[in-house]
Amino acid sequence: MSKRSFPMPPDELTGLPSRGEILTRLESTLSLASQQHHPLAILYIDTDRLLSVNSTYGHLAGDAFIHHVAGVLSEHLPPHADAGRIAGDEFLLVASGLSAEEALTLAEAIRRGVESQPLHLTHQEKPVDLRVSVTIGVASYPADGPSLTAEELIRRAYDALLRGKESGGNAVVLYSAQEERDVLTGVLKREALLARFARAREEADRTHAPMAIINLDIDEFDSINRQYGRYTGDEVLRRVGRVLANNFREMGFTGRYAGDEFVVVLPDSRAETAFVLAEEVRRAIEDTPIDVQVGEQKFRLTIHISGGVAEYPSDGNDWESLFRRSDEALFRAKRLGRNRICLPVSSQMVTKTSHYTQTQLEKLADLAKKTGKTEAHLLREALDDLLRKYES
Repeated sequence: MSKRSFPMPPDELTGLPSRGEILTRLESTLSLASQQHHPLAILYIDTDRLLSVNSTYGHLAGDAFIHHVAGVLSEHLPPHADAGRIAGDEFLLVASGLSAEEALTLAEAIRRGVESQPLHLTHQEKPVDLRVSVTIGVASYPADGPSLTAEELIRRAYDALLRGKESGGNAVVLYSAQEERDVLTGVLKREALLARFARAREEADRTHAPMAIINLDIDEFDSINRQYGRYTGDEVLRRVGRVLANNFREMGFTGRYAGDEFVVVLPDSRAETAFVLAEEVRRAIEDTPIDVQVGEQKFRLTIHISGGVAEYPSDGNDWESLFRRSDEALFRAKRLGRNRICLPVSSQMVTKTSHYTQTQLEKLADLAKKTGKTEAHLLREALDDLLRKYES
């Protein structure tokens, strides 16, 4: 592990530079590369299936996973390069003087290094060798544009990372300007979304598996543009796109269907799963307002979204009919007061043990909001109580 002295305190878990420090270094390194006409590359590294590791083996195992990745980064860090932890399980490596090809070689070495060294854990008093992996997105300067800002360079590396996640993870992907992604939000463009859906539908038909879509719309978006300006509107779109991509990147894919309308496709998922996930994302967006400045006035703007869920093939056997059903549910959410997720009127949530009506689900959503717990958590509590009742 690196033992350098950092101007800002290093990250406690990994010992690497913190988010603020590594972003500051990227700004200065990019400025120098621009002045001296030197190449520069960044690697955006993200662990694969950390949530699954945490839920199966506990958060100490998750911390060990993150620490392991940090160690591999330090071992492979070339001269004139820095690596830092920028979020929970996300890292950024900044390498001055590296071409895109050299950056790909470095990224592949890091990916193999993580994969080749299993985590040695103890689970339920038994030793476990856990194989782990990472996905890495690569962007380069000036190959990706000589006038790029640090933020734009990061966004491109992150875009490449998402492509790797959507193809199954444990991959290295170089950013391509030809990729069919929305420049503003980073999610798929409409045409790419529909093409990806067609492939997912073929797979669902082949395996007889369900598939869910979530149709999401930003509440009062036109009013936001009118009152605060289109720059603020763009920031809202970026925030929503980023949250959706982060939350669904390992389960499905997200696209911008129209101006402020997004669609999430979840292969091998039922409507019940999509409903719970959509509600959690709705709450996450609501709980993270953005900073807005209009003239000299500064304040925080809370973003609300509404959504409709539909399931293939029970709610529709092609894109048009399935989207229409999700759109009907979205319209119902708007009519009921916005800032909520709805199913088509005829749909019921189905689990292995129970059937839930729409009224029950709406009451469940209200209870989750009051208690600060997720709906899934409340349902598990209820099931545990039921099991204890009949086991005693």
